[in-house]
Amino acid sequence: MKNSKQTYTKVNLYQEVTNRIIDLLENQELTWDKPWVNISSDGKRAYNGHSKRIYSGINQILLSLIQMNKSFPYSGWLTFNQIKKLGGQVISGQKSSEVFYFQLFFYDHQGKRYEWEQVKDMTEEEQKRLELKKRFFLRYFRVFNIAQTKGLDDSYYQLNETPVLTPIEKDDKAENLIYSTNAEIIHWPSNEAFYNSINDNICLPKREQFKGKVSYYETVLHELGHWTGHPSRLNRQLLNVFGSEDYAKEELVAELCCAFLCSELGFSKTITNNAAYIQNWVEVLKKDHKYIFKAVSNAEKAAEYILSLQE
Repeated sequence: MKNSKQTYTKVNLYQEVTNRIIDLLENQELTWDKPWVNISSDGKRAYNGHSKRIYSGINQILLSLIQMNKSFPYSGWLTFNQIKKLGGQVISGQKSSEVFYFQLFFYDHQGKRYEWEQVKDMTEEEQKRLELKKRFFLRYFRVFNIAQTKGLDDSYYQLNETPVLTPIEKDDKAENLIYSTNAEIIHWPSNEAFYNSINDNICLPKREQFKGKVSYYETVLHELGHWTGHPSRLNRQLLNVFGSEDYAKEELVAELCCAFLCSELGFSKTITNNAAYIQNWVEVLKKDHKYIFKAVSNAEKAAEYILSLQE
């Protein structure tokens, strides 16, 4: 009888959550409130974090755009070898960016190549005799933003305008649930949260950036909802283009999964916050009125999967 009562209560709870979300989507105009505090940029032009040299030309534009698109709070960049030499590491799964430069070579009348170090010591007469001609070749090397690293000296991670960050209160029940999944969760100074299906890990802003424990756990559980879709788990289609219909559907599944799990944990005001976020994806429900039921089914499977890992 005990198991039957628990199952009945859980089913009713899921139904209540679903009904409230549908009602909010149909009758309210809500906007999503980002649950963490943005980390300010260091306010500098792109530069090499080791030599402090400012990048110029196309590199300044490219690196600045990458910093903006990736929400990196730092303008400093380092090569892999520089990071290693400074005692740091590249965070798992992070991809490098290219820095381009022109390399100068000289060729004589027979096509023999000379480097600048060889030519600079030649006399003017010798250079004329060889009929040297300049040629520039485009080359590149790879760099990582400081936000993509860990283990460097604290001075590399300092910001000019750092918001006041305070440790958030931990919830033992939520911590145990998250820990039981054994999911790889990376916290770093960032302005975005996402699940990387290729590396199978979750990237989040630092804990101190979040506005409270509920905001933090809602975000983690949303990304764990995506995490369940990996081929080794529930095998949902996750590699979708941002803004596409499939992407919207997966976001809805993750949000509903989060709502179910937050209800299990006893967090308040979860439904309103989730509905506000889902409002951004309501167009897909207008096209397919039955999809909400499929989304609820997939979300329930995802939530049950996460809960079952505790057992």
